[in-house]
Amino acid sequence: MNAWTEAKRADKIIAVSESTKEDLVGLYKIEPEKIEVIYSGVGEEFKKLKVKSLKLKVRKKYNLPEKFILYFGTIEPRKNIIGLIKAFELLKNKNYLSLTTIHLSLVIAGVKGWLYQDIFKAARESKHSQDIIFTGFIEEKDKPWLYNLAELFVYPSFFEGFGFPPLEAMACGLPTIVSHSSSLPEVVGD
Repeated sequence: MNAWTEAKRADKIIAVSESTKEDLVGLYKIEPEKIEVIYSGVGEEFKKLKVKSLKLKVRKKYNLPEKFILYFGTIEPRKNIIGLIKAFELLKNKNYLSLTTIHLSLVIAGVKGWLYQDIFKAARESKHSQDIIFTGFIEEKDKPWLYNLAELFVYPSFFEGFGFPPLEAMACGLPTIVSHSSSLPEVVGD
């Protein structure tokens, strides 16, 4: 049996966002009344952390710079990481950072997904490649510390059913910028 048949037969369907509900209605022609939206949340571990020694341990473990803009998620085209790299280049090229005397790097944390090669190529070819850092896999226990070390979180994804990383970053008190697409406006609000 396929997903469409199963969705049609179900008495009730739970969706993680209004955006996902709209997709189900549009793609599968499911009656809207049959779909209930129940938003996800994050645990207590995602909060502003103050233990300096543990922050330093995580900084060293992932070789993180002192000040950085963070992206955290799967490394694949739908996440618009090439767009993020271009925006970072504009920020550096326009010399906006020289007004603040802060040297910011771009940290891209997460595992490789599908078609990731062009993303790594864009980073390598960037004039500011020395300031673009890929961490690879981040252990679950280190995620809150990663958010707490960053100056800013950016999640420019083209499509998300929900989008946990922005919610986790905001729970840690980290200023968060997301694209205005799919479920992300629901997740982050204003």
